[in-house]
Amino acid sequence: RNIKTSVVPYLDAVSPDAKGIGVNTVIRKGDKLIGYNTDAIGFMKAIQRGVAEANVAVKRAIVYGYGGVTNVVVSVLKDKLGYEVYLTGRSFEKAKARASQLGVKSINVVGKAPDTSTLDGLSFDLLVNAAPVTDNELSKASGLLETLAMGVKVCFDHEMPGAKLKQYCAKNSIHHISGYDMYYPQMYKQWAYFLEGLVEEETIPELIKSAE
Repeated sequence: RNIKTSVVPYLDAVSPDAKGIGVNTVIRKGDKLIGYNTDAIGFMKAIQRGVAEANVAVKRAIVYGYGGVTNVVVSVLKDKLGYEVYLTGRSFEKAKARASQLGVKSINVVGKAPDTSTLDGLSFDLLVNAAPVTDNELSKASGLLETLAMGVKVCFDHEMPGAKLKQYCAKNSIHHISGYDMYYPQMYKQWAYFLEGLVEEETIPELIKSAE
């Protein structure tokens, strides 16, 4: 069950950015409970920074996985960044159903040749891994190696540390974006909500570093 969406009916309001994707931060303001989503902020900053570092023009992205975080991932990639987005995963039927819910396309890569650069005439500039599979051998995640072989130039991994995927990217000249690059910006924004009116938002990263 996705608690980020199931909690919404119990809140008094949600921020505009959280509508349709769920909340990960709840703040009490007076007698009201307000829901926010900082995952989208963190994810978008990580993608924008990583794509700029890779110097790649991303037009088409593929998401591997269909769990709770997929709401945020698809929303940012499609609605904020304007990419064409496909979903895939270990179960094509689940990926297809989730893609239909989110208004994007799906593609079946399971069992396809892992040495091909295109499938059904498609290639992808960006792959986002949204499944907890990359600290194990990638061959155990059905379809992941096949997806990586489809022209991928940049790869974001939501799993941390995701050691196996990071190693694969290094060996295959794919620019790797760590989940930590999303985690820190979204955490800073959470603290900005918690400490609103008490500290200036731009000072929060340094305050957290001092606390560490």
